[in-house]
Amino acid sequence: MVFVIKNLPTVFGQVEGNATFLLDISGSMYLTLDVIKEHLIELLSQRAGKSDDRFNVVAFSSDVRPWSNRQVPISMENVVLSTQWINQLSIRVGPSNLLDALLFAFSDAGATSVNNYL
Repeated sequence: MVFVIKNLPTVFGQVEGNATFLLDISGSMYLTLDVIKEHLIELLSQRAGKSDDRFNVVAFSSDVRPWSNRQVPISMENVVLSTQWINQLSIRVGPSNLLDALLFAFSDAGATSVNNYL
């Protein structure tokens, strides 16, 4: 379980606009995945309900696992639902298929940024 500490800076920096967040859940992330999840949840919590922006979260290892098929409004309800999904993510054995994750993210016409922490 990832706990959120409010109002701290995150590894994602300042994010504005319609953003898709890519989470590498391959074996190479076993030491840092929980920290990255915590930072992403903090960022989404900070932005919830404060703008008309949209977001999505895409986990990837050898396959691509989007939280949603498209970006959704960054409402409190959607942040809570995505947080539940993010918290259940765990390391998956296999290589990092970043290309397919990027292709999925950029296939959403509304995306103005794609954010990945490597």
